[in-house]
Amino acid sequence: MYCFERQNFDCIKTKDVYLLSGLGADKRIFDRLDLSGYKVHYIDWIKPLPDDTMKSYAQRLSSQIKSPQPILIGVSFGGMMATEIAAQVATEKVILISSARDATAIPFYFQMLRYFPIHWWVPIQWMKKGNALQDWIFGMKQKEDKELLRSILAATDPFFLRWAIHQIITWNKRSEPLAIAQIHGDSDRLLPFRQADFSVPDGGHLIVHTHAPIVSQWIREQIT
Repeated sequence: MYCFERQNFDCIKTKDVYLLSGLGADKRIFDRLDLSGYKVHYIDWIKPLPDDTMKSYAQRLSSQIKSPQPILIGVSFGGMMATEIAAQVATEKVILISSARDATAIPFYFQMLRYFPIHWWVPIQWMKKGNALQDWIFGMKQKEDKELLRSILAATDPFFLRWAIHQIITWNKRSEPLAIAQIHGDSDRLLPFRQADFSVPDGGHLIVHTHAPIVSQWIREQIT
């Protein structure tokens, strides 16, 4: 946190907010999010070690957090990772966007990949190359949104992409007594809506970008 000290006034503190982007995404996915008035930090994905688990990877990511009692905001895979970090680092709150708070919220078709691990066989270039099917899955309808998705996927590290998919399908985390608030699109095709504190009507998986004003306002209500 930081503050401005004024004569005869209490110190005004600004909350530190750390953002974790989704699987295959980078901080550009937050470009439309309005968190003005907060001190925003971006947690960068790092290259996984061959034997990294979600827990060990979260521990290494947490070294980027320099503030006490931060607020973590994670999108999709970033939200799952935020819950793992919060289990190891004291946080004020965890905000999940289009994500899952534990393994019970992972759809059955992801869990089927444990037995049919096609994510190790499918050509990585197909996974990284944007197409109409991916636009539909991610709920991207506008041309500029589709172009952003293609750009993000093209820049994704192949090893990280396969590793992260494997971590999602083998995740065995159960709910912990953390301060968590969750927002989800009710038309999410990648991680279908089950339950959340707030649902975004006609919202797909990337509501953080496509429905940024709604998401921004809701986040402010949770962390003010």
